[in-house]
Amino acid sequence: AREWESRLRQRDPSVVYRSEDINPSQPHEFRKLDEVRESFDVILWMEVVENMSPEEAFDVMRQMHRILAPGGLLMATTPNIWHPPQYLRDCTHTTPWAYDELGGALLVAGLRVESMWRLWNGSLLERAWMGTLGALLHRLVGLDFAKTILVVARKP
Repeated sequence: AREWESRLRQRDPSVVYRSEDINPSQPHEFRKLDEVRESFDVILWMEVVENMSPEEAFDVMRQMHRILAPGGLLMATTPNIWHPPQYLRDCTHTTPWAYDELGGALLVAGLRVESMWRLWNGSLLERAWMGTLGALLHRLVGLDFAKTILVVARKP
């Protein structure tokens, strides 16, 4: 968490950074979203939603809607379930989220989905090869080479 803060402050020293985590061994301003009484322009929710039940995730999405400032952005990532090695390699993953399901849940929470991205950081040669083969595999058997999904949603 503090790495994010230092990176953001290098770009803009006026940035106010706050973090929430249930892990008591790390320094965070909040342990639960219920404690948050301020609003934020940007919330980063990285690789968390897959570790929750759908009910817990919906509750967190509603809480994030509450604490986002009008026009504020939520940026969320989750392993791409169409890339099984990425999702299945972590035994703490509870709920697989496909992009349409995650986008729909954010809409129900009152957020407007602005964009969704499939992320993969392969070399140029790997991208060319997987772009062709990967598209075919995805169509034929539902597999994808992109390891992560990024969703950007805005509070109206």
